[in-house]
Amino acid sequence: MINWKLYVTALLLPLALGWNSCSRPDVEYFQADEGAGTSFNYAAGAMNGKVYTGGYFKGTYLPVGYNSNGMVAPVPGAVRVMDATSDDQHLQLSETDSTGKLLQTWFFEGTAKQVGSIGHGAQTNEVDSYDGIKAMLDDNHLSVKMGFRQQLTLPDGTTLDSAYMANGDARLNTNEQVQLMIKLDVSKAAGIGPGTTGWYKILDEDHPGYVIVRAADGDAAGNMILSYKGCDSFNATKVVVTTGWRGTTTTVGEPYDCAEYLTCLASSDGSTVWRKQLPEGVVLDRCRATVDGSFFCGFNMAQAFEADFGNGVVAPSEIDATRVNLVGQSTTGAGLIKYNSMGEALWVKRGPDSGWSVQGSSSTLSVSRDGTLLAMTGPVVDGRGNRAKTQVSRIDTSNDLTKDVLWTDIIPSGSHGFRGMEVMRGAGQPEDEVVAMGQIYAGWLTLTDDQNATMTLRSIGQYDVFVVAYDATTGAGKWAMDGGSDEVGDSGTGDYFFAFTADAVSGDIYVGGGVYSGPSKFRWGDLQRDNVMHDAQTIKSSGTSPPHAFLVNLKSVSSHHPECLNSCDEAVGVHESNVNDGYCYIDRYCYKDGTSSPYVGHHCYSCNSTADKLEFTAPEGGRRPTGAGRNVVPGFCFIDGVCYDDNEHESYNKNKPVDPCNKCDTASPDVWTAVNGCLLAMEFVGAPDPDGIIRNGMCEATNFEGGIRYNKDGSVNPVGWELEATAAGWGPLSCGSGQTPAQQSTAAALRQRRVMKVAEGEQWWP
Repeated sequence: MINWKLYVTALLLPLALGWNSCSRPDVEYFQADEGAGTSFNYAAGAMNGKVYTGGYFKGTYLPVGYNSNGMVAPVPGAVRVMDATSDDQHLQLSETDSTGKLLQTWFFEGTAKQVGSIGHGAQTNEVDSYDGIKAMLDDNHLSVKMGFRQQLTLPDGTTLDSAYMANGDARLNTNEQVQLMIKLDVSKAAGIGPGTTGWYKILDEDHPGYVIVRAADGDAAGNMILSYKGCDSFNATKVVVTTGWRGTTTTVGEPYDCAEYLTCLASSDGSTVWRKQLPEGVVLDRCRATVDGSFFCGFNMAQAFEADFGNGVVAPSEIDATRVNLVGQSTTGAGLIKYNSMGEALWVKRGPDSGWSVQGSSSTLSVSRDGTLLAMTGPVVDGRGNRAKTQVSRIDTSNDLTKDVLWTDIIPSGSHGFRGMEVMRGAGQPEDEVVAMGQIYAGWLTLTDDQNATMTLRSIGQYDVFVVAYDATTGAGKWAMDGGSDEVGDSGTGDYFFAFTADAVSGDIYVGGGVYSGPSKFRWGDLQRDNVMHDAQTIKSSGTSPPHAFLVNLKSVSSHHPECLNSCDEAVGVHESNVNDGYCYIDRYCYKDGTSSPYVGHHCYSCNSTADKLEFTAPEGGRRPTGAGRNVVPGFCFIDGVCYDDNEHESYNKNKPVDPCNKCDTASPDVWTAVNGCLLAMEFVGAPDPDGIIRNGMCEATNFEGGIRYNKDGSVNPVGWELEATAAGWGPLSCGSGQTPAQQSTAAALRQRRVMKVAEGEQWWP
């Protein structure tokens, strides 16, 4: 079988001119943690031709780079070897150069153990996935946002304890992570403390009830700009029941006397330069600084009222009843506000006249260093609060008068909309761009730009990352590429990518996250490397290895046309005459004759340049089949437009596990073949189960002990059932060992048994 678990660039079908089909972005390098343990990159910032990533790790942290010259080993001092059997969760901030070489790492050693699923729900220790790292505009420091529990030892040796506040008093609220802000001096090994220009700050001296930082960035003077929620009091006895999409949780204790703030922390030591309380109901989601000291913040408001930001700047009371926020409340949508260096509001723009929808927690904002190129993203929310689409908008900030929306591109949300976005204006860019990153949850994703030109990405797996670039002047789409997926992992997902940043000076784009054991190789652009974590026994939608930190460096501008093209005019697109003989050019990738299609469910096709240079072809030479039984390839089944291997089972849908009752049998290649013994005979219908439900003896596909459970009346003697089943042609039941007679006679025990027909030659144990 052709291994479908390859990291590849997904199928890109340009349906209208405007998107570049003659080349793709260069991939300079990728980097993967190959140490024994667990790690993840959640945030990234770039400056001076280097990228800085941050996230958690457990065990050994050993990122290895790979570029066109081969493997790039890390600097030994940047590697950390910890106990791989321990669940202690540590944090790291790492520096990588333009070759993919890990230069140095700042380690934050934790004592808290992760509870629950890594990457889902409340985390023990973490670097924030949205504002976790920002390159300060002084080009010498990072603004870092962390959270921790229990004890955390900083790179300079300082140990912090979440049980105590900064002044030494016992912390009242121990339900939440402690928010830790760091100004990191990247020129020093310690990063903070004596001998450096870095520092750390815990914002609880004025807010003992609770603090959560919303947004953070650093200006050209090295000051840190923060927006945050601060609560002055805490009720230690109140029982709070919270219901969300992850379920219902109950906690004891609740902060109160809360407000939203905007503050500036001094470059020298993190002391407060100024602090402003925001109008009630206003939340500043994202803030980005410019070189003249001014900064922009995107905000969200949950109610329709005037918001007075001071200095004569008032957001009008406007409401669009067709828009609701993520909790179902009416809202006027996203807003944008500009402040001067002293935190005084200069102007505000608020929807619905803005043309924006609600700005939710995943929205992003980016601005050029000079403040004249600004873009925002946010979900397009329908009348029921669903985020069906996402959008990116360019806002005119060339002066303080217009503030017009210059263009808006709207796309389907994929899995989470745009998880990151940056504007590109600098020496490394021949023209201004807006670049963004998101993920596709299986299937197809069609991108439509402001000029109505479209580009369709087809996922090869279950959870693919994609990067897209737009012309910042017109909103026209320039290029889009997909990073692929292994289609395995927790809850059926594969790779996760959260970190996204760009360096406009060098023209570099960076994507970071975590990868798993599914793919046999990593393939980004022309770079390929074996995945040392690969497990050949990994199956779709099953458990897989822990994640390992991953980083990719892209160049928006391609340095060369693909090797298989003799010429290509971007104005007219690619034609077969542009492709050299012996090659296929498919989705901006070159394939030699005989190369199999990498796409899931399409692996029985290959490149046949004689038949078609622009699409994979069936071995008989026919085009892609449109119906069952047409151009069926020997050794495979072709059913409902999908290739299956012999004995491979039918999938319920694109995202979920296989159907155990139907499989591919190449003797009947165009229809599903029933699996013998999958369903109990109907004569086994008994009385209701103890819970009063009659299940009619039918099997239920469940995750229960990884198999199929069979329902039976609990009053039937197991021995009698075995005789009855054997007489009907079923194999003997296996009861395992250690069961008492009482356990054997219960419906619960019976539902744990597995039976297979003797013809299958297998025995399923409880």
